[in-house]
Amino acid sequence: NLTTFAPLKREIRVYIMVKKHIWVYTVLIAIALHVCPSANAQRTMDGQYFAQAECLWSGGTPGGSAAFGQYLLNSAWQAGAAMRSYSRAISTGDTLCVSDIVAFGEWDYRLLATRGRHFCLYAGGGVFLGYQMYDPWRTLPESVETGLGKGAFLYGIQANLRAEVFFCRRCALLISACTPIDIPSSAGVFHWEVSAGLRFNL
Repeated sequence: NLTTFAPLKREIRVYIMVKKHIWVYTVLIAIALHVCPSANAQRTMDGQYFAQAECLWSGGTPGGSAAFGQYLLNSAWQAGAAMRSYSRAISTGDTLCVSDIVAFGEWDYRLLATRGRHFCLYAGGGVFLGYQMYDPWRTLPESVETGLGKGAFLYGIQANLRAEVFFCRRCALLISACTPIDIPSSAGVFHWEVSAGLRFNL
């Protein structure tokens, strides 16, 4: 009776169909396994543009910066503007507040990163150019004369160390430390700076 073998024939057809297309499933799985890690890394892929904003602190009044940049193959560049403040003790025993308004350009090399680029550590440096203001908030007593005037032209270089932690596909937390060197500054050449902020992939 042919009807007796009908279920068996269906099972054979299903088996042949699965076997015939199993290579397709194998290829699709292999592609998925290959693409998924690199898809995670697309957050820092070569050519990806970003914008960022950071809060800066150098021991004085908190400042801030805004920048635009781009990821490269194993690094990233950025350019922007910043205002930072720090303090210097002067001979009278008072504290002089110094504020810089600068335009800057930086390049950072990626030292290490997790497989999905959720965490990256960069080291690099940059240059800056701007104006340095002395006692901009007029906190010194009127009797104190610094002899520095209101401000002066400023330029310099800096070294950076920056950690980047992505908590979603397009947004990362930045924590940075740098050592700006103010070449013509009358208020001290070396000082430190730490910052924290957000970076957004565009």
